[in-house]
Order: sequence, then structure tokens, then C-alpha cells
Amino acid sequence: MQRLSRIALPLIAIFTMAACTQFSDGCPDAAIKWMDVLKINDIKYQHDFVEEPDGFIPVKGKKIGEVSYQMADNACSGHKTRNGDAAFLPKGTEIYEVKGYPSSLMVTAGGRVFVVDENKEAEKGSDLYPVQDKVKNIIFRSTEDDTIIHTFSEEAKNSFLKEWQAAEVFDQQKFAHEKTTESERVFIGVELENGVVFRVTYWSDKNFFSDGTKGTPELQKVIKDELVKVK
Repeated sequence: MQRLSRIALPLIAIFTMAACTQFSDGCPDAAIKWMDVLKINDIKYQHDFVEEPDGFIPVKGKKIGEVSYQMADNACSGHKTRNGDAAFLPKGTEIYEVKGYPSSLMVTAGGRVFVVDENKEAEKGSDLYPVQDKVKNIIFRSTEDDTIIHTFSEEAKNSFLKEWQAAEVFDQQKFAHEKTTESERVFIGVELENGVVFRVTYWSDKNFFSDGTKGTPELQKVIKDELVKVK
């Protein structure tokens, strides 16, 4: 038994070294399902939950940077997103402001619009989503097929926006371990004046959003009052 152990240990060491060599020499080291994201100026943006009108062409503003690294097909599984990274956009793709909207809210690159997903400098909803006077509609979307199932009244929209902009923003990981259920989950769509719609996920009983925003009691009431109207 002792002899077998002495033989096994070097073999384990060799196997471990080989595995490390395999992973360190080439990436990606696993099949990774990337979200369509990019990061620039310390803000991470996403396109997966963004809907653009048919034929929509964003009007470019000032150039704010360009993609320096394409993560898909290149990055390792433990890669942390850095400034200049994009999931699918090739290196050198230029990133622009969308005219009429702050770059902290949205940017355009590769012909697509990307909306803020994470801004660690944001303390309030108004910092994370600076949408004041730029929202056309607030809507509920089906959690089954993402279709529109309810549009807020003008009064409810204004109340929602007032409280949402005042809500406190925490690190997304603060709520990562909260126990939630499918029945609590609500998809809320924000339709902007240019027709772009972005979706946020909200848990009604816990009163928080997936982006780390913690709703005020008044915001929770506005949302629940509108949920009652969904047929």
C-alpha cells in the first residue's frame, strides 16, 4: 500500500500539471454562454434585454472608445470583464454615444444599442438609469413569452419613475442569495422616446431589481397596484 501511494502521488502531480498547462496555454477553457455585453469607462452595458424598433438606426453622438478585446472564443471561464471588452463585437469596433441620451444610460456599437447593466458608481436609480423626461411608457412583459401584457397609466408611470429614480442602488451580489420564486418575478419594460425598450427584472415581494436597486415602499405599492390590473 505504501509503495502504491508513492507511485500515485507523482502521477497525480503530473496530471495536475498537465491540466494546468492545458488550461493556461489556450482559452476559452470551457463552453461559455456569453451575454451580449460590452464595458467602457467603468460601465457595463447589455443588449440581450434591449428591443429596438424595426428599421431603427441609432443616431451616433461622440465617439467614446472602441472594443479592444472580444471575449467570445478568446476569454477563459474566470475572465473578469474589463474596459474595452465586448462579448461578440470584434476588436476595433467603435463605440458611440446615442444622440440625445447620456452615455451612462446607453451607447451604440456595431449597429446595436447597449443599455447600462452595471455602474458601480451609481448610488440612486437616477444615477444608474438617467431617464428623466425620456420615458414614453412603462410596461409589464410576460415572463413566459416577453409579450406586452399591460401599459401603465400616465399617472402610474410618473409615480413609478419618481420612486424608481429615488431608489437606492446596491451591488448586485447583495441580493444574489435571496430566496425568490417565479411567482414573485416581474418583467418591467421601459420604453424610451426613441422607441428603444429595455427590460428590468423585479421581485415583487422582496422589492428589489436584478440590477441591485432596492425599491422604496411607495415604488412597491405602485407596481403592485398595476399588477392587479393585469388580466
